[in-house]
Amino acid sequence: MSTQPPPPQQSSPTSSPTPSQRTLEAKAAFTASLRSAGANYDAELRDRTRTLHENAAALDKQEAELRRTTAELGRQNEQIGRS
Repeated sequence: MSTQPPPPQQSSPTSSPTPSQRTLEAKAAFTASLRSAGANYDAELRDRTRTLHENAAALDKQEAELRRTTAELGRQNEQIGRS
């Protein structure tokens, strides 16, 4: 009486995806990757935009002050030039 292990069972062949299925999966993965990257950039740009809008009043005030002081300096230069 010999005890031999049973012969290995053959597994059913797994069907490999067709080229068109692989293409669809690759397109889906690529699209998901692009959307993920786009979402990151979108969030950064939204933060920058919000900051710019929040600081717009301060920037306008600084610009007006710069115009005023530049005009004053121009007048002083004219007075010095006449002296």
